[in-house]
Amino acid sequence: MRRAYCYLFGLSVAVVLSSAQAGPASSTELSRAMQQLKAHIDKTATLDAQGLNRQAAIIQKNIELIGQTASIIGEALDVVSRYETKVGPLFVNKATRIGFPRTPAGGLELGRAMFAFLQGLLDHAFSPGNLQKFRKVLDGAAFKTASYFPGAVDAPADPTSVHVRLINASHPACWGIPVMDTEKPARRPTACYLAPGSIATVTVSRSMVGKGFSIRVGAHSWDLWKKPKVLRLGRVSIVYPIEDIHTSIANELHWRSV
Repeated sequence: MRRAYCYLFGLSVAVVLSSAQAGPASSTELSRAMQQLKAHIDKTATLDAQGLNRQAAIIQKNIELIGQTASIIGEALDVVSRYETKVGPLFVNKATRIGFPRTPAGGLELGRAMFAFLQGLLDHAFSPGNLQKFRKVLDGAAFKTASYFPGAVDAPADPTSVHVRLINASHPACWGIPVMDTEKPARRPTACYLAPGSIATVTVSRSMVGKGFSIRVGAHSWDLWKKPKVLRLGRVSIVYPIEDIHTSIANELHWRSV
C-alpha cells in the first residue's frame, strides 16, 4: 500500500551543547535543570556560561521525557513563556536575531539552550497521544518565535467552524524508469489554516483509517540539522497518523497549509 499525506501546514536541528553524564533518562533531572534555567531567566539565580551549558546538556540528555507528564509539559511551557516575555522570542530577540553558527564558539549559551529546548518540545510533547492525554495543558500553547518563521496569523474568529475538503489521496506507482522522490509519500494540500496554539479535529472516512494515511501539520518537512548556521528551528512539522475517523492535531508554531 503506497502512503499519502493529507497536508496541513505548519523545521530540526539537534545541537550538542556539551556532554552530560551517562545514564538513563530522568524526569527528576529534567525538572531540576528546567528550574535552574527558569531561575536564570528570572535573574534569581544567575548561571555563568559553564552553568548554562551544564543545565542545557542535562535537558538535552533527558529531552525525550519532556512530554511524559502534564506536570513536566507545564514546567517546560512555563520556561518558554518566561524566556519569550523577559528576553524575547527566539530569532526575534536581539541576541539571536541573526542566528548563530551550529558549532558553539562561546557566547549565546542561553539562546542555544532555548533552541534545543524548543525543538525538544516540538519533537516530544506535541505527539498524537499527548493531545488526548494532556489536552488541558497543550491547548493554547504556542511559541512566539512563529512570528519569525513561518509567520504570524490571527486566530480564527470562530474556532468551532467546520471546513470540508475533498482530497485526492491516490498515489499510483510510477511506470518505467523511477522518477525522483516517487518513493516518498504524496502530499495533498488542504488550504486550511491552523493558528498557533490551536487544536483541531480532522475527520475522514472509515476507508482511510489504518491504511498508512497521515496528516502533516507543517509544510516544511525538511530537517535542517546539517546546515552550518542556525536561522530557525530545524523540525517544524508534525505527522499525525490516521488511526481513527477523528484525529486531533495541534499547532504550536506553524500557521497555514501549503
